[in-house]
Amino acid sequence: MRHVKLARPLGAPAAVVRCIPGARVPDIEGNLRALGQHSFSKIVVHAGANDIRLRQSEVTKNNFKEVFKLAKAMSDVVIFSGPLPMRRGDITYSRLWSLNRWMSRWCSKNNVGFIDNWRTFEGKPGLLGRDGVHPTREGAALISCSIAHSLRSDLVSR
Repeated sequence: MRHVKLARPLGAPAAVVRCIPGARVPDIEGNLRALGQHSFSKIVVHAGANDIRLRQSEVTKNNFKEVFKLAKAMSDVVIFSGPLPMRRGDITYSRLWSLNRWMSRWCSKNNVGFIDNWRTFEGKPGLLGRDGVHPTREGAALISCSIAHSLRSDLVSR
């Protein structure tokens, strides 16, 4: 996601943030595979909005599960950052809402950290840009804070 930045406490290991424009979950999986056998203390994955265009909900869900398996092999802590409530028509909104609900339940059931961006962004103008898709700098700062909070939390999968 664009403009996400993670501050780190003095002496803490560096956080790597990658933005892959237009990426879908399989693209994220490919990028994780490209990292090879590296091990990370924590991995956060934000995806979903680009996947709903395919209108294949079950395929998208399975793709998330596969990314989780790969990320879990690379890190003890995996966190999913849920989709944003884009205003791009009723169908898009409904698909994103359904994906967010599924991710929330699946993550809880499988002891995976979940950042519910929906609750944070819904009904709050100014957090999404004019395109209704990408967060404004203020929205990206809010996501950055949510991710940082989740990384510090003991409520994520171990």
